[in-house]
Amino acid sequence: MGTLFLYSQMKKIVWIIISVFLLTNCSTSQEKKAANVGQHYLDAVGNYNFDEARKYVTESSLPIIDRMEDFVDMAPEDEVKKNLPVTVNLQQISLNQDTALLIFETKSPLYTHTGSVYLVKNGKKWEVDLPKSFPEK
Repeated sequence: MGTLFLYSQMKKIVWIIISVFLLTNCSTSQEKKAANVGQHYLDAVGNYNFDEARKYVTESSLPIIDRMEDFVDMAPEDEVKKNLPVTVNLQQISLNQDTALLIFETKSPLYTHTGSVYLVKNGKKWEVDLPKSFPEK
């Protein structure tokens, strides 16, 4: 009877260890996926590649991307080129089930900026949600 009890307890411990490992691994995987989407989006926007940026945003974010593109199109081309290339470094990611907040720093020849961007999980796909990322005026 003692051996059977010990076997039962060992079995429980193994299942607990496996469960913790799987939960940690899934969370880390989702964090990496969200960070990857955020990085691609920020690299695209920072370097004025708005067609590429559109691939990473929610449907409700598309008008904001259009507005960004309009502002850049209105600027003199030589002024735009002075600001390139832009590099983006992710500083921190906070994941909460189906949402993520990325803190980032962008550097260009003209400026350094720290900001944040909000992501939502749409099915199995992470997307940048700009209406939630920028405060309303």
